[in-house]
Amino acid sequence: MLRPHELQIAEHAPAAGCSLEEAQQYTRWLATHHYENFHVVSFLLPKGLHQDFYNVYSFCRWSDDLGDEMGDKSESLRLLGWWRGELHKMYAGEAVHPVLEAALGIRPEHLAYPVGDATSAGPREFRIAAELGFKTATTTRPGVLFKAHREHLTALPRISVNGEFQQQRYMKVLMSGAGTALLNRFRRVNAA
Repeated sequence: MLRPHELQIAEHAPAAGCSLEEAQQYTRWLATHHYENFHVVSFLLPKGLHQDFYNVYSFCRWSDDLGDEMGDKSESLRLLGWWRGELHKMYAGEAVHPVLEAALGIRPEHLAYPVGDATSAGPREFRIAAELGFKTATTTRPGVLFKAHREHLTALPRISVNGEFQQQRYMKVLMSGAGTALLNRFRRVNAA
């Protein structure tokens, strides 16, 4: 039973928790040196996208090798389970595999819930966002920030700046809190 760091694909991989630069060097190396690779990046691709393509290729390369190169289905499944665990660690903000570190670059600290109505995110989503380590999360609930929001950082309101309210005179009213105070029936925090 192989350990992940004993795999051929891991031969040049830096240790988990390495610097972003080391992680990116590894994905560049893997994308240009793996025996089964093809030209991931060509001169037609804008230079600013090269590293992103190396990162995505490396994630796919690891996934494919773990599934195809082990010679034993149960070993492949075990290692793919480990790979899934590495993804979960990344989302939890724990030490991550260099390929995942390179692909992500930095771990996001702030979240904006998808657009929807006021019920699109509720206590369950607020709890999950906090458990995943997000410092703040913005809901689609209209409102401005108050001191009491310090206790509900994953349930923050937002001011909608859409096609209807893009004029400066509307922004001043919205940012004053007057419009959302009426809409929220003068409740300052709506974290339920």
